[in-house]
Amino acid sequence: MTVVNHELLQLLKDCSIALNTPVFLLNHQKRTLYQFPESFKAPPEELKSTLDQDVDQSNRLPYSLHFSIDVVGQCFFLYSIRTTSGESATIAIGPFLQQDMGRKHIRKVKEKHDLSTDEQELFLYFEQQPLWMPYQVPVLERVLARLLPMQSEGEMKQEQSNLAYSTAYSDFSNQYVSSTLVEQWRFRFFNSFKNGDGRTMEVYEEYKAHDTADLGNGDALRSEKNRLIRLVTELTHLSTEVGGPQGEMILLNEFYINFLETITSPDELAELEQNIIFSFYQRLHQSDKPRYSPIIERARRYIFQHLSDELSLKDIAKEINVHKGYLSSVFKKEVGEPVSQYINRLRIKEAKELLSITDYSLLDISSMLGYNSQSYFTRVFKQMEGIGPKEFRVRYKMNTKG
Repeated sequence: MTVVNHELLQLLKDCSIALNTPVFLLNHQKRTLYQFPESFKAPPEELKSTLDQDVDQSNRLPYSLHFSIDVVGQCFFLYSIRTTSGESATIAIGPFLQQDMGRKHIRKVKEKHDLSTDEQELFLYFEQQPLWMPYQVPVLERVLARLLPMQSEGEMKQEQSNLAYSTAYSDFSNQYVSSTLVEQWRFRFFNSFKNGDGRTMEVYEEYKAHDTADLGNGDALRSEKNRLIRLVTELTHLSTEVGGPQGEMILLNEFYINFLETITSPDELAELEQNIIFSFYQRLHQSDKPRYSPIIERARRYIFQHLSDELSLKDIAKEINVHKGYLSSVFKKEVGEPVSQYINRLRIKEAKELLSITDYSLLDISSMLGYNSQSYFTRVFKQMEGIGPKEFRVRYKMNTKG
């Protein structure tokens, strides 16, 4: 029976959330034992064995990180461990892509590798994979190298906290019941951070107070460092996602992850924690390198800050002191979609997260996101996602029962 460390499973789950990248745990027969998120669709049958040789190579060199790209361009980080029974188990971080996999590229892949899988099926499979730029991959590698335990086989066997996988997963699932509250506070912190509402540190302290998971296998300092690495990674992705200067965010990421490893006291880490949040917050909300014109930047900022309120083109135009016809024209030209569609896209994105990680009712969610009725929210959701919010929750709600 495959035996793994309980804290490692928790760490893998956190990595998946922070990096927005799938994580798998494979047994010695290359069968999936653990997957996060559960909603990630399995590859077409033809692509299931493209990584076999790389997994075998990783198994021959346990406790070391390997970067792999398969024949169709899927990227993975592989990390093999030895269980107490002497079997191999492989952690696969990925798949992710380093270039957009549009339909034209998919047709070339189908032709080159003589794939019989339907083009639409391939498109939907690749569409769910995150995109990491080549210069971001070394950053990801450094983060993983610090998070994953570099242990020898002997040390692994001596760990008293090792549990049978089925027990570990059951414990993890039970723990997740209480960690749903952690995810809710994480969600509030992210919203406060990106909206710049002035309560970011207050909300973060609440989030931190609920997040008591040990990320250091009993080593308090290591656990705190790993938690800050996760925080830096999350803020990097969040900041670039909402329009922050990507180059500056990547530099901050590298600086803080390297610098925090030099710290030797909890007090210094606590001080650094404040600086990390302030630095990312300042870069995001005081950037002098906007991606859009000043008018559109102001409009986008106002939308982010008032996503839970009733929003109209007229209200936004009035707030930033321009004619609504002019705002409509410039917004569509620069952003690529009408204001109303942009607002709905942001709201539905937030709704999907709330449906996945909380137990809020559809009425609560629709109200939180500024919709004046649950039926209208449901109609917009189905229009944009192809399924209703109830069906989405049934499919993708994080499992909270063992």
